[in-house]
Amino acid sequence: VNTSDRIEIANTGKPYKGGNTLGKAGGTAEKPLIINGNGALISGLDQVPKEKWTTLKKGIVATAFWPMSNFLKSYEPIQYWIGSPQIWWLNGKPAPNCTNEEELNRTSGGFYWNKPARQLWLHLPEGKTLDDVIIQIPVHSTAICINTDFVTVKNLRAMFSWNDGFDTHGSGKNIVFQHCIATDNCGQGFSVHDTNVALYEDCLAERNASSGSCDVNECHSFYRRCVFVNNTFEAGVYANENSQHTFEDCLIAGNLPFEQVWQRHSCRMNFINCI
Repeated sequence: VNTSDRIEIANTGKPYKGGNTLGKAGGTAEKPLIINGNGALISGLDQVPKEKWTTLKKGIVATAFWPMSNFLKSYEPIQYWIGSPQIWWLNGKPAPNCTNEEELNRTSGGFYWNKPARQLWLHLPEGKTLDDVIIQIPVHSTAICINTDFVTVKNLRAMFSWNDGFDTHGSGKNIVFQHCIATDNCGQGFSVHDTNVALYEDCLAERNASSGSCDVNECHSFYRRCVFVNNTFEAGVYANENSQHTFEDCLIAGNLPFEQVWQRHSCRMNFINCI
C-alpha cells in the first residue's frame, strides 16, 4: 500500500479474520488513504486448535485466555466472564457461560473463564473429545488499527476481537471512521490513543465488554451522530488522562453496570445536542 492509495474490501458474506494495523502508508490532506469495507465484517473469532488445550480432569480442558477487558480484569468482585458479549462458540452455536467451577462441572458444553488463573475452561460434551468438537473464541486482535496520517476507514464492521473494535495509536492526524460498527468485542468499541486526532461519524458501538469508546493519553477525538448502547463495563463513553473529546448529536444509553459517561484526571469532554 502506497501513500493515498485506496483499499477495497470485498464483502463476500463471510467474515475476515482480524487484526490489521496500518502503520506506514497514509494519505495527504488533499488525498487521504481510503479503506472501504463495503459492509464487510472483520472478526476476532477463530478455532482454537487441539494442541492449545490441556486436560485438567476428566471432561474438563483449559486454554490460556486473557482478553483486553481492562476494568473487568482488575475488578475483584467478578472472577468470571460477564456473559455479555456472548463469545463462546461450540460447533457453530453459542455455548453456556458459567460463573464458577461448580456450575461448569454440571454444564455439559459450558465454558468458564477462570480469571485468577487466566484460563478458559471447557466442559466437553458427554462422550466427546477434542477431536469431535469445533471450539471458537476471540483470538485475533483489533479489526483495524490506524497508526499514520490522513486515513479514512468506512463501511466496516468489527466483531469478537479479544481487544478493541477500531483503534488508533501514535501521533496520527486526521484519521476518520465513517459508518463503522463495533459489536461484541472484548475491549472497547472505539479507542484513540497517544496524540492522535480522530473523527468518528455515524458509527455504532454496542455490546462491547468495556466502553463504547475509551480515549486516553493526549489524543483529540470527535464523535458525530454516533450511538453507544448496551456496553458492559467502564462506561458508555470514557475519557482519561489529558485527552480532549467532543460528542455531537450522539446517543449514549443502556450501558451497564457503571456510568454512561466517565471522565477522569485532566481530560475534557464536550457534549453538544446529545442524549
